[in-house]
Amino acid sequence: MKYLLKLWLTTLLVSPFVVCCLLALNGDKEWLNSGTAILLLSLMVLTGLTLSIPAMTVLFILKAYLQKKDTSTLKLKTFISLYAIAAIYITFVIADYTFVFSLRNNLWWPVVYCITALFSIYYFKIKTDTIQSPINRNEQPRTNT
Repeated sequence: MKYLLKLWLTTLLVSPFVVCCLLALNGDKEWLNSGTAILLLSLMVLTGLTLSIPAMTVLFILKAYLQKKDTSTLKLKTFISLYAIAAIYITFVIADYTFVFSLRNNLWWPVVYCITALFSIYYFKIKTDTIQSPINRNEQPRTNT
């Protein structure tokens, strides 16, 4: 659970900041000079929070299922990565299809979110405890006497 929370919060908080920095570097400094940067960041975080709740719920279920299957850490992170990229693009399509299907400058917004998510997925350590039955936990190792 901690892993998914770290992943979610990092993507939710870092990505809007990076997007705003890229907006400033791109020459769109009107919003920065007028003091609306905090408002824009807040709006982006709140929108991301609201729209990502269903995706994170499915990710929680997917992670639990894959861990029960005794999936290796690398395979688990690969599945999470593929799901995260799809979920981010679907979320942006739901929010506004021009983010993905337009050749305007909005196309890089979901790319920033995907890069941040992928970095988070592979940066944070995931707990991959295998589920053991009560019988196996109490079993003592055998010794040859």
